[in-house]
Amino acid sequence: MNKLDLAWETFDFYTIEISDYEAQYFSNTKTIKNFLKSENFPQKDQRKRLLNKSNKCMDSLIVLYKKQIDAVSDLIELNESGIEIPPEKEIDKMSLVALKNITATLIEEMRIHKSEIKDLLG
Repeated sequence: MNKLDLAWETFDFYTIEISDYEAQYFSNTKTIKNFLKSENFPQKDQRKRLLNKSNKCMDSLIVLYKKQIDAVSDLIELNESGIEIPPEKEIDKMSLVALKNITATLIEEMRIHKSEIKDLLG
């Protein structure tokens, strides 16, 4: 496997992992919203379990987002290295840079949301 294939495989792997954890994150967020809407706000032990579950998911997402940024950086580096890139693997450098910036924003937003969830359930 050459460097370009490995870089794309790595990027694809983290993208799939992120998708799985984001689904879990949205499920956790929905559960929290349902608790807030209901008249029976969860007991302390329920809040603690949900907080721990949410934190674990958000921490994993932050790590995966960082790894995805590294994978995108590798793709940018390979695109700039002058190696021959097959048309099906070509992607505009600006698109990759935009993806890195969006992912960095997601990390910061996840950190903010994690703090808000802690304040709410802690």
